[in-house]
Amino acid sequence: MKPLLPPFLRRRITLPAVICAALILTTVVSAHRLGGKFYHVRSTWLYIPYTQAGAYGTPVYYATRSWYNTPTVVIPYRSYNYATSKVDYYTVYRYDSWWGLTVHHPCSGWGCRYVWADLYLNSRTLAYETNFLRQKVAAHEFGHGLGLAHAPGYALYTSIMKQGYLSYNTPRTHDINDTNGIYPW
Repeated sequence: MKPLLPPFLRRRITLPAVICAALILTTVVSAHRLGGKFYHVRSTWLYIPYTQAGAYGTPVYYATRSWYNTPTVVIPYRSYNYATSKVDYYTVYRYDSWWGLTVHHPCSGWGCRYVWADLYLNSRTLAYETNFLRQKVAAHEFGHGLGLAHAPGYALYTSIMKQGYLSYNTPRTHDINDTNGIYPW
């Protein structure tokens, strides 16, 4: 069978095509992951003890419960010991515009092994919002705590990792798939 392109053109297209394909595949695979994760062994549950300080105890409870109810290996449960918890929720008052913020310890980025994560809920911006939205923000920040990145707002799929107001406040199929990609059974 005769090639579709002449040899001189095939050589010129092959390298850029390979580079473009590699970039696209890398972007697709890593688009919704921050790059780090908690230590996890395949075929085991990932127990995530969490603490909660300050206001919004009810939304935090239902947010972590919504992650508990997903078909993932993630098992969050309430702890009262900051020394052994992996996720710590704090309510802070900041003049910034964010609703929630997550900080991983001891590092962040590709290859990082999280020991714990601090999840901050901004009481200034959440003060006049509903518990529905507060639960959405707490569930969203828990996703960051697990290592999930933002899902693009223009995406056609639903995801708790989208920013802003949503008509749902629990993890969706896309979030479950991304979590199972980071922490496979």
